[in-house]
Amino acid sequence: MSARFMKGLLFGSVIGAAGGLLFAPKKGQETQAELKQVFDEGLANVQMVQQDVQTVQANLLQTQQLAQEILPTFQKELAQEIEDFKFQANPRVTRIREQVQTLKQHLDAADFKKNKI
Repeated sequence: MSARFMKGLLFGSVIGAAGGLLFAPKKGQETQAELKQVFDEGLANVQMVQQDVQTVQANLLQTQQLAQEILPTFQKELAQEIEDFKFQANPRVTRIREQVQTLKQHLDAADFKKNKI
């Protein structure tokens, strides 16, 4: 739907609602009381939404500040843990490569003996 159509629909709804209230077979005081109640409820809802938006904004700001404080420390610790892991893993990887090489030599020797027979 186009924006123009939506504006027309909204405007028509407001005019229709106002006309319905004004021409309803109720006393003026009753209509005024209903309008005041609807207006007060709408105002309360708007204020509640504003408070919710402010709360969300404050929480977002607090989360951003906390992230800015925590992330550098976390990154340093993670980098250190990665370096520690590499330091511990390198000798193990070297031993595994040596064992694989030894196994290959044994398999080659066994295959050579098998082919000789």
